[in-house]
Amino acid sequence: MTPKFQIGDWLWIAQVHYTQKEETCPICAGYKVVYIRSTNGDEWEMDCRYCSPGYDPPTGVVKVEYEYADKPLRKQVSGVQISQGEVRYTFGHHHSGTYTEDEVFEDKSDAADRAAEIAEKQTRDRQDGDERRKANDRKSYAWHVGYYQRQAKKARKDYDRALRKARYMGTKVRKPKE
Repeated sequence: MTPKFQIGDWLWIAQVHYTQKEETCPICAGYKVVYIRSTNGDEWEMDCRYCSPGYDPPTGVVKVEYEYADKPLRKQVSGVQISQGEVRYTFGHHHSGTYTEDEVFEDKSDAADRAAEIAEKQTRDRQDGDERRKANDRKSYAWHVGYYQRQAKKARKDYDRALRKARYMGTKVRKPKE
């Protein structure tokens, strides 16, 4: 088996990076306290437990899901490994990572496309893991309110995207001849 690329070639690597976004707490609106009113008119002020990380005091912000994004990098091949019919490329002086042939490209746009696919898959995998953990965890009512508010926001975003795509595809449909 001969490798597609050689030592010394400059290639684009389909890499993904992620960050965890923060948003204002949807329960306390960033004020760090919630007010509870009973049916007889009594009112209490309590620390918001939704934006309290563990036993720490409330922060007013919540960390929301990780956001994965494509980040293609251009590097020079420093090593080629062929093992069990699979070609892997190493980059850099320390050979810190190896990449398969479907993760390295001559063209930046191809690397960006592949990185976007990887980012989408990692996002799906993370969401699936979150769903499994949530199904087996006992959460407070405040937690559930925030969770379902985020889900509603995501559903609205997906709905808007689907409408845009449907409108665009509708412009491509051939009109019948009259």
